[in-house]
Amino acid sequence: MKAPVDPWLTPDPYRILYQLAAQHLNAAQVASTHEAREAEAEAHLAGARRTAALLLGRARRLAEHAARRRGSGVLAWFRRRWRSRELRQLKRMEAFLAETLVPCADLIARSVDLLAGERITPPVPRGPLGPRAHYNVACMAARLPADDRAFRELAFEHLQQALAGTSGRARADLGRWLQRDPALRPLLKRDPMRTKGLLDAFAVPLLEEDEDEFARPRQRRPRPRLG
Repeated sequence: MKAPVDPWLTPDPYRILYQLAAQHLNAAQVASTHEAREAEAEAHLAGARRTAALLLGRARRLAEHAARRRGSGVLAWFRRRWRSRELRQLKRMEAFLAETLVPCADLIARSVDLLAGERITPPVPRGPLGPRAHYNVACMAARLPADDRAFRELAFEHLQQALAGTSGRARADLGRWLQRDPALRPLLKRDPMRTKGLLDAFAVPLLEEDEDEFARPRQRRPRPRLG
């Protein structure tokens, strides 16, 4: 009879925690635009901070567990062979957490500080990032002050890194999604020629409804005459 698999050795609990933290953060952003919902915004910020801290704590525990299980010289050859499957799983989980979930949780924690007025610099996570983490940084930068050129540059830079980190069908799917993502639409429409250049560089087709808008420079529409 096989021993039950520890759920914390699989990606799903970490994904759920990240989604919960992101939902708290999004709800806090919405509530923060209304003075009457200040208490609600603070509650969601606290929830996002608490959930991100839990995710980061569990990731640290897994890294410590993996380091202990890899102890060379402690195990005999046959024991290492018996545990090789678990070690491979731990290695995959470490890469998944280090390149995606941990940077994303760190990004949420920094964004909470930003919304709470504790920092004004772009909340860019440290360390090597995977495509999903790059995409999340771009989304966060796109939500920051639209008139700040530095934030726009940051968003496009990380979108480029996200596309560069994928290939084939995954890149095509990402290219379609980023054109529909409500978090990115204002940024993409603000600079249509740069958007088209980014997508062309990775051979991502424009969505049909955006072909006219992104295929030519933005022009000012004449104001209607009144009266």
